[in-house]
Amino acid sequence: ALQCMTAWLSVNTERSRGASAPDTSAPASPSLTATAPADVAAQIALLCRKSHAFSLVLRALKMFDPESPLVDFVKFHRAFVQCRFQSCRDHLRRFVRRRNAESKQTGGSQSKEPYCLQLVPYVTQLSEEMVQYLLDGFPRARMMLLSALDQANFSPHYSHLFRSFRLIQQTGLDVDFRMPAWELLQLLISRKMFAEAREWARSSGIVSDTIVFEEVTGMIVEFRQGVWWNVLDERLHLWHKCYDAFLQQSYPPVGAALFFLDITSKLEPDLFAREQLMLLCIAFELMGSREEGSSGAEPHATSQASTPPAPGREQLSRIKLSMLLILTGTNKDLTAELDFAPLDLSYGTLQTLVHRIPEGVAALPLYHHTEPSGGGGAAGAGGAGGGSSSASSLPMWAASGGGGGGGGGTSTASTTALVSDQRGPRSELLPYLDTAISSLINCDEISWARQLAEGFEFQSADLKLAMALETVASGQLQEALCDFLAGPHLPPIDPAIVEAAQEGDVEQLLRALSAQCSPGISLFCRRRMVCFTVSRTIGMDYSTVSQIDVGELLDRLLSPQPHLSDIALCRSLLSCYPRPLNKVALAEVLANRFVRSTVGPDGTHREWAEHDLDEFVSLLGSSQEKLGNAALCQIPDFRSADGGCGAGEGRPTPPPPRHSTEDDTSKKEGLPLECEVEVLIMAYHAYVQACSERCIGELLRFLRARAVVYVEERRFALLVRLLGAIPEYHA
Repeated sequence: ALQCMTAWLSVNTERSRGASAPDTSAPASPSLTATAPADVAAQIALLCRKSHAFSLVLRALKMFDPESPLVDFVKFHRAFVQCRFQSCRDHLRRFVRRRNAESKQTGGSQSKEPYCLQLVPYVTQLSEEMVQYLLDGFPRARMMLLSALDQANFSPHYSHLFRSFRLIQQTGLDVDFRMPAWELLQLLISRKMFAEAREWARSSGIVSDTIVFEEVTGMIVEFRQGVWWNVLDERLHLWHKCYDAFLQQSYPPVGAALFFLDITSKLEPDLFAREQLMLLCIAFELMGSREEGSSGAEPHATSQASTPPAPGREQLSRIKLSMLLILTGTNKDLTAELDFAPLDLSYGTLQTLVHRIPEGVAALPLYHHTEPSGGGGAAGAGGAGGGSSSASSLPMWAASGGGGGGGGGTSTASTTALVSDQRGPRSELLPYLDTAISSLINCDEISWARQLAEGFEFQSADLKLAMALETVASGQLQEALCDFLAGPHLPPIDPAIVEAAQEGDVEQLLRALSAQCSPGISLFCRRRMVCFTVSRTIGMDYSTVSQIDVGELLDRLLSPQPHLSDIALCRSLLSCYPRPLNKVALAEVLANRFVRSTVGPDGTHREWAEHDLDEFVSLLGSSQEKLGNAALCQIPDFRSADGGCGAGEGRPTPPPPRHSTEDDTSKKEGLPLECEVEVLIMAYHAYVQACSERCIGELLRFLRARAVVYVEERRFALLVRLLGAIPEYHA
């Protein structure tokens, strides 16, 4: 059949020329003996290319090889040359479908194919050669040809060329669509076509890490050259956009973290403390997420650079200490607002706190600057003008070791190490360290203060004194003396005071140690002395007093009778805490203790003197209104008349359970009228000190209603008591 088809094609080709002059460009008729499959395929290709003899070829295939997939391909060729593109797509799709299906069925075996011209390799090779001929010979129809090849899944190579051709047309690039994929990607990046570059990298199977790296670097370069660089809030927004870009594009976390650390190092002279904090926080967040996911997830591969080594716990700890130093060293009041159980320095938390850092504070000098040693860094591209910058500074807190960001062949962030011959913090950092350690000590976070001092190799006399105070007050005198005497640059203690402490009088030693402390930790010293006094007053161990809730301490100090208690000590206790106290809970404690004090042990009722009431009410400082509300909540009739203690503006919500374990039946069953009157008088004093006219008016309206009850019960003495204690009552 193959010989017959060859002879038929040769004869009809000669016949079609007729009597015309010989055409040297026409294909020569092969001899009848040239019947090799490769020669037949070449003859068909020449007839289609040179003579466009599609009808002749199709008739030959219909007679001698009617089931061959080559029929669909020749029809595709004819339809394309005739610009019938929809028809050419259909024929090409059928050819590819049959080619793929029969290739799978035969499994590469040629003996099972019933065709004159075998599918593999002759028909497939012929189709690829003809497609390449059409691609080169019809430049104006390349888009249609490549689109048809892509839709039919002719081969991955031509689908890639189609995407390349379409991208070049859409972006207006003047380049050859056959250029290597990596070169086209670099061209798109250089033109700042990052969205197109990401799509091209995805479709071409190229790791796209380098794209977002260059995009972020370009953002920083462009922003630094603009006028908004001088606006701090806009710079914070820039770092947030960079962080968000790395997250959205799934950039390797370690590489992104090192990028931000390098930015922090290279731009330190130009940064403010606010943005330095957020840059470190971003790096810490990225490194933390990498550490959490390192156990189960495979490392993110990069195109030309290996993934940098995962950060160690030591490096994470140093970054955490640096963030803590910026927060507490620039604004000591922020320490009381931090959550230390555990320490929460997440990105979301610091976004709410960063604006509490004074705006004009420059970045803290966390780095030891060294001579340039060559080599660009990630932040080098972020420098003015976009030039590369050498590693000119070393972070004091960075762990030693190498590694680069997974930038895919671009400039990478560098890890840096502590300079071995330069120990201790820079002199410019000392005021911040002193403020941070003092504020941590004042908030009873001595362990964090110690970590901060050790992390920055800072010798803090206040820290030594605070630790000695805590140890002495806890009863560990010898240990405290050994640690204290071992500390450098500390003034000596009077031997007589030490001897008295060894004999049991440690209060003098505590006062001597407190006197040596700086004013920065005066609140801590006062609290230690107050807790020590409280422990002796209530007969409780100091270590327990220092750990117990302030509400329970207050309740114990006021029992059994508040008017006989040391109100000055109670006031000192409430004033020596750095963090805001729960005034509603304290008001509940005071109100409960006051109610119990109005009933004597023998069932008699006690009347409070006016000056005692004023001292008792003043314990809550400026929150006396809460004490009045808590006191009135003890009266069931007032709760029902007022719609509940939580009704109305300024009314407290239901208070938490109080710490006292004494019987509370009086509150459940209602107060005796004598106790009720004392509670009303105490609430009146609280509202007067709080200057709350609205609450005083509500109280007087309730008294007007209760006066009827007192008259009905013939308790005229109570009316006399109210007339004498509440001046407005007669009105």
